[in-house]
Amino acid sequence: MVIKKFSCPTCNAGCGLLVEVNNNKILSVKPDPNYPLSGGFCCPKGIALGDITNDKDRILKPLIRSGNTFHEISWKKAIHEIAAKLTNIRNKYSPHSIAYYMGTNSLHQYAHSMFAKGFMDAIGSKNMFNAGSVDDNNKFVAQYFLYGNSIIMPIPDIPKTDLLILIGTNPAVTNLSLVTCSNVLKVMKGIKDRGGEIYIIDPRRNETAKILTKKNDGHHIPIFPDTDIYFLLSMINVILSENLEDKNYLNRNSSNYENLRELVKFFTPKLAEKICKIPSETIYELSRKFAKTKKAVIYGRLGTCLSTFSTLNAWAIDVLNIIAGKLDRPGGAIFGKNVINIANLGKIVGMGAFDTYRSRIGNYPEVMGAFPLSVLAREILIEKNPVRALIISGGNPILSAPNSNEFRRALEKLELCIILDFYNNETAEFAANYILPTRTPMENSNTPVYHLNYQIFPHVEYNHALITPDKHGPKAEWEILLSLSRLMKVPMFGNRILNLIPKIYKLFRKEFHPEFFIKLFLFLGQVIEKKIPHLSSGTLSVKKLRNNETILLGDNEYGVLKKYIQTKNKKITLLNPLIEEQIKLCKNSYNKKIEDIKRIEAQINEFVVIGRRNLKTMNSWMHNIEKLWRNKQEPQLLINSQDATRLNLIEHDLVILQNEFGSIKIPVSPTDDIMSGVVCYPHGWGHKNSYLSYANQHPGENINVLTNSSKLDKLSGMPVLNGYKVFLKKI
Repeated sequence: MVIKKFSCPTCNAGCGLLVEVNNNKILSVKPDPNYPLSGGFCCPKGIALGDITNDKDRILKPLIRSGNTFHEISWKKAIHEIAAKLTNIRNKYSPHSIAYYMGTNSLHQYAHSMFAKGFMDAIGSKNMFNAGSVDDNNKFVAQYFLYGNSIIMPIPDIPKTDLLILIGTNPAVTNLSLVTCSNVLKVMKGIKDRGGEIYIIDPRRNETAKILTKKNDGHHIPIFPDTDIYFLLSMINVILSENLEDKNYLNRNSSNYENLRELVKFFTPKLAEKICKIPSETIYELSRKFAKTKKAVIYGRLGTCLSTFSTLNAWAIDVLNIIAGKLDRPGGAIFGKNVINIANLGKIVGMGAFDTYRSRIGNYPEVMGAFPLSVLAREILIEKNPVRALIISGGNPILSAPNSNEFRRALEKLELCIILDFYNNETAEFAANYILPTRTPMENSNTPVYHLNYQIFPHVEYNHALITPDKHGPKAEWEILLSLSRLMKVPMFGNRILNLIPKIYKLFRKEFHPEFFIKLFLFLGQVIEKKIPHLSSGTLSVKKLRNNETILLGDNEYGVLKKYIQTKNKKITLLNPLIEEQIKLCKNSYNKKIEDIKRIEAQINEFVVIGRRNLKTMNSWMHNIEKLWRNKQEPQLLINSQDATRLNLIEHDLVILQNEFGSIKIPVSPTDDIMSGVVCYPHGWGHKNSYLSYANQHPGENINVLTNSSKLDKLSGMPVLNGYKVFLKKI
């Protein structure tokens, strides 16, 4: 028996774990008290990684559909059959008749995401879709507009700030996203310990607000869903109209800021009060406090990402940090330091681009090499040249895609559906022709290279694979995709030179591993930073990383904007025609929004929906782990207590939620912690699937059947999953 160290890859936090392993089997998982970044903290998801690996419902051999059931098939037969069928579809129709959806599980494993995109480039299809388009693509687009590259992502300098404004985020449950910080609540509590303040803007007094603020102390500010942009633009207005902006900083580092003053003049706090339900004086006070506090930062996440003006929200949050002079300064929004600058490296290898091609449905720009998930169903359902084959890895879109009923109809039309997963999930059970078993996080080695510049405490880490599956058992996604590309005789990455690398390894009787690319990235990245690996001091190699597993890199840096920015004039582009158009559209939408809110207030049974997460789950997976859900809990619909009284509802009463897209039956839970007119339910449930034996006993309902796949943000393709309308009826 041995104890091995491991860093949890489930979310961006990366908490340290100690894993007990014996005879290639995981016996136990617990927090690592000596891990320098989390210090003994880990949420239940990390502890459950061993249970996922050992789950009796896990798929261990390839499966092929036979009617309504599946039976095992050898790897050789499965890969050869799939390659032949994909080749036939590609030759008969076109490369674009094959699509790929990559779920959340892929985005924290560099080899998975790299080879998924590489496979689609190999076959020549642009129909790549990923979970970013229902999560955070709006932020990448905003960064591209402001800084010239989508990967450049300022992060909140929480350890040094004196004023933190959180909008549409609940880090007590979700940690931070696109920001790496273990045990983030402890770091945030440090703000209050040194006399600072934290404000939380959210329709619900969420778990973070309950921990970090006192009830009725003014630090939790309720906001009506899908109105964030009016609040943010009114803050920008106050700062500019009262001349609170940092003029010297803006003149040195930005362009077009004077034009911004005129564009936001319409968005006053009094106007925002009517639509956001936040007193105008509160907006004035918070805006002034933010501008005048030397070390202050505003950070927004999912609530602002899944609303009508999602890219404009992300832009406005960054612009607030910029105009108040908080960018690139201690306690503000900073550029994370690391051994390499991912944005500069990305410029060379083609990462961080935007709008290099567009989707056929809706004419949406690609973001980070992928189209919006929301248009995938329509790409399958369209009559002319539809998608006919779909590969899905690490995702469960029948539960996570907007308008789930539409997505279900689309899956029925496919000629071929291939699932790469460690579970026979709802999407696989409904649509898969083949299910190829993949390794769990603890069975893969990994370096979270994409997040190197998003770390509040700079470091580099390496995860060794803790156990190795049987050679006839689960395989890594990259192995499967590389095998398919070879059999289809297409060059991986669409590049014959890169395609030679695995062949050269084979020629010298060495086993190829994607770690080759980490070595290449580290070498190129350090050369770009004018450091020569093995020759310059302080350089890093994969060998050194493997031996040390976690290497701390000291404090973040300040005053380094010019080192990161990639605009032509090396200045922040505050405005461009697309953003100006969105601001005008927001202005023109105001009266309609007011009318909608008044109607909801007048109707006794019309509500708007917001989502939430649970500390024990990650989207649609982890519901099959018994020790996380011993009481077989199902989520309940949170509803304001006064609204519940008006509708004669008490705890656990069943209601029907419905709109033009579908209906679901769910139990309610009245609470004073949510605004009137708002109801709240998490996504990722609806496990009516016998292949997940425990999740099937507490299935919950799929809230995404009520969402719209056609109402998307024009710039990022993000759907509106917060603030959409439903009718509620007691059963």
